[in-house]
Amino acid sequence: MPEKKKKRASLSSFTIILSILVGLAIVTVIMGAMGVEGVQGATLSDVLTAPVKGFQGAMGVCIFVMVLGGFLGIVTETGALDAGIAALVHKLKGNELVLIPILMAIFSIGGTTYGMWEETMAFYPLLIPVFLAAGYDAVVGISVILLGAGAGVIANDFHDRKDLTPNLCALFVEPPWRGRGTAGRLLDFIRRALGAMGIPRLYLVTDHTAFYERYGWTFLTMVTGDDHLPERMYPAPPLPPASGARVPPDTISP
Repeated sequence: MPEKKKKRASLSSFTIILSILVGLAIVTVIMGAMGVEGVQGATLSDVLTAPVKGFQGAMGVCIFVMVLGGFLGIVTETGALDAGIAALVHKLKGNELVLIPILMAIFSIGGTTYGMWEETMAFYPLLIPVFLAAGYDAVVGISVILLGAGAGVIANDFHDRKDLTPNLCALFVEPPWRGRGTAGRLLDFIRRALGAMGIPRLYLVTDHTAFYERYGWTFLTMVTGDDHLPERMYPAPPLPPASGARVPPDTISP
């Protein structure tokens, strides 16, 4: 009787992350031994305490993702997720387009109130199947989450100048879409929206130089971020609602 082949078990996410951690520690030791400036080799203590320190430094994000991941696991296993998606698509038959502005508005609130960004990772497995069932492709689902949370306004973007507020935060353009004026249009859209709300000035921090000046932003001063690194502070006034200024194509997009 032929012996059955044992099914090869895949590596768990914890094993993969631990392997990367050990690999990076080895790299720092090698670079430190080679005399690379500013690199200090990781010790065994650094490796063992890194997971605890990492969880402590991003506790809010970790707990949020764990709770939402557990919720998704339960509703997927019970079939509730598939049933919910089917019911939603049935109710929206012919009006699936309304999902895009509604969900983007919800994610923009998260990006505006507390700088939601890392937390969006947990929503991809939940929302992409919804858009696929509604007849869209995965890019639409990804874009709703990225663009909704990616361009937000927050009171302070984690720097020491609390008096310079509100701040535009988390503006990011994926590399394939750069060079088309996307960042400039997003910046102008936000300035018009805040102008309509009566906000007289908007600020942002960045490490870019000679980029935001092209869109009406002016360098004001250097500030210190929560990571104790210097960053450039740029203010800009609001734009009128009917501004039709041509947006130049991006060459260096944030």
